[in-house]
Amino acid sequence: MKRTVRRAAIVLAALTITTLGLAVPAQAAVAAPTALADCPSSYACLWVNTNYSGTRWQGMNANPTLPSSINNRSSSAYNHGVNCEVHWYEGSNYSGGQLNQPRGNSIPNLGPLLWGDLISSMNWC
Repeated sequence: MKRTVRRAAIVLAALTITTLGLAVPAQAAVAAPTALADCPSSYACLWVNTNYSGTRWQGMNANPTLPSSINNRSSSAYNHGVNCEVHWYEGSNYSGGQLNQPRGNSIPNLGPLLWGDLISSMNWC
């Protein structure tokens, strides 16, 4: 029951963000500049801890599954892509809820967006 309620909240949050075109908080872009600089240009990066700390994963192309080191373990994210937004998905193969992160945007804590420890795949544009 608890998982069903959480999943419904995730889907609702994803639909709200996608439907309304809402961006993640603008203030996130100023946090942890050194860690963000470590994410290479043209990549999207995930960290296992909030505030861009802990193990970092970086993806440049479409990734239908994420490696076990980050799959369902991400707590912060940064889109350092050069020309479009990144789409994070709850399930593998681009399934389940979707969180769209604009180019240049950073999210120091995915938890308040109900996306902490939920990302399993990613795609661009």
